[in-house]
Amino acid sequence: MSDMKDYTGSFSYTGKYRLQKDGTRVLVVHDFEYDGKYYHPEKPLKFVFENRIEVDGGSWVSVTCEAISGKNGGMNVEEALGNALMDAALLHEELINLEGPMTERLKAIQDSIRLWEVHAIDSKAQ
Repeated sequence: MSDMKDYTGSFSYTGKYRLQKDGTRVLVVHDFEYDGKYYHPEKPLKFVFENRIEVDGGSWVSVTCEAISGKNGGMNVEEALGNALMDAALLHEELINLEGPMTERLKAIQDSIRLWEVHAIDSKAQ
């Protein structure tokens, strides 16, 4: 995955990380901060990480989150999670006020995202 995008900004999260018997890793995120905003989904986001091996011998980490229909990746878990949280934040910004026709799945994601608590972080208050 040489053309992998990199997240920009910074992130932090509150969550629980578990290693499954099949070798996958699961991170349940209750809330997160990304690039100056706080996001608290109504239901925690469940990220599933898996190691991937390329034909040429290279490797990367895949991360999937069904709640936001997201599949992402990175060279390591931190990069994969950063990319996934970046996409979750961008998806929120895109869907929060989107109007017009959309698939049932996208409408369900939009309905869920509209219930997230989101606000800018006041750096002076920290």
